[in-house]
Amino acid sequence: MIFSPEAIREEILAPDPRYPQWRYGCQKMFKLLDTQDALLRRNFAQPLMQLHAGETVGVAWAQEESW
Repeated sequence: MIFSPEAIREEILAPDPRYPQWRYGCQKMFKLLDTQDALLRRNFAQPLMQLHAGETVGVAWAQEESW
């Protein structure tokens, strides 16, 4: 099982607007884990807003876990 905040999942699975036909390795991995129900979603209450959505949630996650 892998815990992933929804914003990070959405950012990773979103196609690159410059190259919409490309699929990156992390996208393939997340899609595979998602289809196998191995990707657990976890959302955080206090994301920092000065970065991209996935980055802000990642920072909030790290702070909450005291990493």
